Amino acid sequence: PVTDAFTADLRGVRQVTGGEGDRIHGAGPGGRHGVALVLDHMAGIDPAAEDFVAQQRELEALARHMPIWIKLSGADRACRTDDDRKRWAQLAAGLSEAMPDRLIWGSDWPHVNMNDRAMPNDGDLVDLLKDWLPSEKALRQILVENPAKLFGFSAA
Repeated sequence: PVTDAFTADLRGVRQVTGGEGDRIHGAGPGGRHGVALVLDHMAGIDPAAEDFVAQQRELEALARHMPIWIKLSGADRACRTDDDRKRWAQLAAGLSEAMPDRLIWGSDWPHVNMNDRAMPNDGDLVDLLKDWLPSEKALRQILVENPAKLFGFSAA
């Protein structure tokens, strides 16, 4: 499960990064002891998985009932086909609807362990948000307001 994967603490934030094929089962409650739990790479959901829709629903339900954060990142790692990219966009849109106040974005720079994948252009990755999200307001919330709230700095 995701909680067995690599974790890193930063200013009261615990980021959990699942590896290939990790699932969100048993992610556990975030926010305990004043530490926010951020699930990186869209919680490790594989857009090519046969049970993608079930994983998406599970993550959205978890997000509605637990104080977790999701980082919209990892498209360059997870998506290999146009169908994968469409599913990833569907996941981002669903999360934006389910928990708009607990989403953040990250480029995943410096893109280590890309293995057989091409090195992404970070500008292209941020441009994906315009395809995934419904409005400029949602973009500002995910890129400015939510990170300010999570990490405790000014959104001005």
